[in-house]
Amino acid sequence: MKTTFRIALTGTPMQNNLEEYYHMINFVIPDFLGPKSGFLNFYRTPIEVGSYANASPAEKRAASVRMKALQEDVAPFIQRFEQNEIKSSLPDKTDSVLSLRLTSVQHRLYVDVLERIKTSGFSNFGGMVLAMVHPLSHICAHPIIFYDGIIKSQKRRGVNATSSTVNDDETRSDIPGEDPSNLQGLDDVMQGNTVMAEVPPEATLNDVLMGVWGASGLSELVPSLEQSWKMRIVLNIVQVAKKLGDKTLVFSNHIPVIDYLVRLFEQNDIRLSCLDGRVSTKKRQALVDAFNSGNDVDVFLITPKTGGLGLNFQEANRVILCDYDWNPTYGEQAVARAYRFGQKKHVHVYRLTSGETIEWRVFDNNVRKIGIALRLVDKKRVEHNVNEDDLKAYFRAPPENPISKVPDHFRMSVKDEVLADALERFEHGILDVHCADVTAKLKRLQEEGLLYKMELQPRRRIWDQAARVQPRCKLQPKCTVQRGFSMKA
Repeated sequence: MKTTFRIALTGTPMQNNLEEYYHMINFVIPDFLGPKSGFLNFYRTPIEVGSYANASPAEKRAASVRMKALQEDVAPFIQRFEQNEIKSSLPDKTDSVLSLRLTSVQHRLYVDVLERIKTSGFSNFGGMVLAMVHPLSHICAHPIIFYDGIIKSQKRRGVNATSSTVNDDETRSDIPGEDPSNLQGLDDVMQGNTVMAEVPPEATLNDVLMGVWGASGLSELVPSLEQSWKMRIVLNIVQVAKKLGDKTLVFSNHIPVIDYLVRLFEQNDIRLSCLDGRVSTKKRQALVDAFNSGNDVDVFLITPKTGGLGLNFQEANRVILCDYDWNPTYGEQAVARAYRFGQKKHVHVYRLTSGETIEWRVFDNNVRKIGIALRLVDKKRVEHNVNEDDLKAYFRAPPENPISKVPDHFRMSVKDEVLADALERFEHGILDVHCADVTAKLKRLQEEGLLYKMELQPRRRIWDQAARVQPRCKLQPKCTVQRGFSMKA
């Protein structure tokens, strides 16, 4: 389509990877960044390789130089308004990332699932990672949620189903085969709704999971709250917030988790509303309006893909994220339902993860993506938080008895009454806590235009190399581009 001008308006110019950023620029200025293959090789690969904590100094420097070259190349066409522009109109916000212990029952189930998967003939690494996110996340939430998921899946698909994922959730995670060493490729297919590679008929995922449960000796397990530190802490946060006169939003990507929390809150006289894909679009706004206008609801349960975009819940100032999608935007947008214009109170965000599990690794993967976006889009310096080896170790078993890393002086210095109460009541269940006023795991953000101090000569070399590798388009006569600067002809 030929147009004189094009404008792209977005609050999330990069959600998952640099290819998204390329397509945005390519829409506004076709072919300005050259062919996609050249962009991926010259920019995306070195930038993402250098984003890992265990990248070599040379890889980190190469990433920084190319990041800076890309920033300045597109600078004439980007007008970025950060949250700082409106921060004076918003109250304070505190993010707390809590790493939680698995109970003995959860740990046994989790390890048994990993062992069964390793010996069940699954050869597709990528397929395994994404297919297992749901059942392993269910275990991390509560063992009974894992069991209910198996039973529902067996009834729905039939015991003799030959291809499956236990997926009663709003996120689809079936992907084609991928090379285990190719994390970039894995990350690519995480974004799409593609089909998981075939698994041996005699070892379907449902059969494997049912075998784990049958061998666990937990058939008569009572859905006791004691079997999950996470659910106990969620309930406690909501109860203490209620006593303080605060309302809470609870987000989960998994409908079985939402259903469990509905039962849990009802049993504890917590007044609630619920919004997921099963609620008709006609009824959704009425539920939101009722929550914001009255005092009849204490907590709103929401799936991020249904209620995490476009809705205002400014009457809530407590936000709990129970689990995470591969796309970090859903989590950040969920927080923004409460932290927005109209909010009068200090906002507290509680990001709950089960330590050293696949859930924690998905969260760490999100931190890496957010870090790249901050460096590229907002030109901030971010610590390299995530180790590449950790991202490959999706199936590493968590330790059975991890040591708590929360120092006593931290417990004594917490100002948030809700978090302080949780730290006191559930000292054994909380392994670690990071608190910050940013939207990711404790990161130092230093406002500056450069990632590293670079001499002009290396930058010139990288631009010269970019010019050779990435042929520029022929722009309209009124505007030419030279190394990132737009000049009138």
